[in-house]
Amino acid sequence: MKKKYIATGLLALSVLAVTAGASTVSAAGFNAKTSSLFNKFNMHSQVEASLTADQKAALKTKMDAVNAALAAGDYNAWVTAETALNAKSPLLTKITATTFPAYAAKYQAQVAKQTDQKNKIAAVNAAITAGNYSAWVTAETALNAKSNLLTKITADNFGQYTQAISLQKQAQTIMTNLGLNGKGMGEREEGFGMGRGL
Repeated sequence: MKKKYIATGLLALSVLAVTAGASTVSAAGFNAKTSSLFNKFNMHSQVEASLTADQKAALKTKMDAVNAALAAGDYNAWVTAETALNAKSPLLTKITATTFPAYAAKYQAQVAKQTDQKNKIAAVNAAITAGNYSAWVTAETALNAKSNLLTKITADNFGQYTQAISLQKQAQTIMTNLGLNGKGMGEREEGFGMGRGL
């Protein structure tokens, strides 16, 4: 039972840390000490791997409810969802009706930032797929005006750049189909060179 609470708590905290920017939340009552709770649970992927498909699905449903409550700014719904996710969650004592609006606002701002970033990345990828250098420059600049790609990739070598990306995707697909999940592509493992040590 204790392991179940730990697994649930770790995943819940890690998801909130990523989606809500929990390590940087500065709402009253949610200080750096509270934020450190998220940082010490960095082994969530190992815990998640130990869960069955049904447990993962149930956990996702509960986390979706927590995120929906945060998105809606609904404190009561959040308490219900967070309790269902993990009745022993430290957030239930750290986040109150008074501090919840600021906490939810941080979550909403982080989601908006992530959505904007995804849209910018999509624009870059669309320009690469279309082979449109001008559109790529605009999209890459919007994504990161200081990107070193903007100085290295020119109208003259843009075709090579898009070709390299295409070949990289093909190689990744082949490696995945071989069950290697990208391993062997120039990786060094235990002192071996490219493709060795697998």
